[in-house]
Amino acid sequence: MKNKLGLTLGALFLAPVIASATDGARVTYDKGTKIEIPSAGFDLRLNTEIATYYSYSAGNKGYLEKNSFDVNRADFVATGNVANKAFTYNLRYAFNESENLNAISPILEELRVEPYSNSSFLKEAWVQWNASENTYVRLGRQNFQFGLQNAMDENGYLFATRALPFSVNHYPTRDDGIVASTSFKSGECDALTLVGGVFNGYGNTYAVNDPFEKSTDVIGHLAVNYIGNGYDRSYEGDYYQTRNLAWTLGLSGSYGKLENPYYGEEAYEIGLDFGAKKSGFSIQSEVTWHAQQAEPIDQYLGYYLQTSFFVIPEKVELGLRYAGFYYDRSIYQDYVNNKFNHEGSIVANVYLAGPALKWQTGFSYYRLSGHHDLQIDSNPIKDRDSGNQYKAFTGFVGNF
Repeated sequence: MKNKLGLTLGALFLAPVIASATDGARVTYDKGTKIEIPSAGFDLRLNTEIATYYSYSAGNKGYLEKNSFDVNRADFVATGNVANKAFTYNLRYAFNESENLNAISPILEELRVEPYSNSSFLKEAWVQWNASENTYVRLGRQNFQFGLQNAMDENGYLFATRALPFSVNHYPTRDDGIVASTSFKSGECDALTLVGGVFNGYGNTYAVNDPFEKSTDVIGHLAVNYIGNGYDRSYEGDYYQTRNLAWTLGLSGSYGKLENPYYGEEAYEIGLDFGAKKSGFSIQSEVTWHAQQAEPIDQYLGYYLQTSFFVIPEKVELGLRYAGFYYDRSIYQDYVNNKFNHEGSIVANVYLAGPALKWQTGFSYYRLSGHHDLQIDSNPIKDRDSGNQYKAFTGFVGNF
């Protein structure tokens, strides 16, 4: 498997050299190395995404003091079009990363709900048929289109990780399935987008490493998003200094059939999101409610509000975020004892080479509810009460 992977990636890295010897081919740099062969109706863009941090964490009531160097992300991305853009394809592969893929967030580190592996893995692989300018059908492993943060790539995040409640979401960030999307445009910049999909329920999900079972067998999904003045839902913040007020409003719903009867038989999730951008200022918020058909019913409520603004346009950006979530007899009831959990974060992004490279420094405060029989860094902590944790981090985020 590793030999085949090496040959495949080697061929992709050699693609610019091969293309340069092809008549009519163009090799340029545009947010990555871009290869175009107009005579064949083919194009390919190669990217590498890297996020590497140093972090320091401390707290009270059992939280250990810790210094850590982590590679949160090291992805190779190949995307492009064939048959004169009738079809679009995408491949995203994660190379060997730190054991803790999201070491900046303590809730991920302690509840073990993110994929914990130091091996490489396939994040995305899909082919999309572009039926028209506004309609497509996509088949393969892809982002789960629920809200804003779940639907966008990690490279679009304003902070080092997603907000606290979306770090413990029951549904995947990516999964294998089929998605259809169509947009109804009003003028040049406004649009209403409908997205629907069906997924396996066991792709790159948090529950893959669950000691019990996969979270779901099948996930059905539907989303309605309104785009005002060309709002771009693929990234947070407003690096490009939107001239006129752009905004978006989204409503998402999902249904899952659970495999493990311990968790109930069915799961439902509803989400509402909002975002606005203008002149370097942005505001963004999401609320999600999750319920599982168990006795009694398991419920989860999560939310966040974040804002950012550029002190120096396209150079220095500051961001603030408050987030929280609440479990009512959740599936993690042995870990989270029916209490609120909070996050407060601040971040400063210094753009060193446009949006391609930024230096990110931040500080987060977490108020986490009590845990029981929890093990952190091989040290058992019994019946810990609610406590505070603090994390400071600095590092580079690049998309080349």
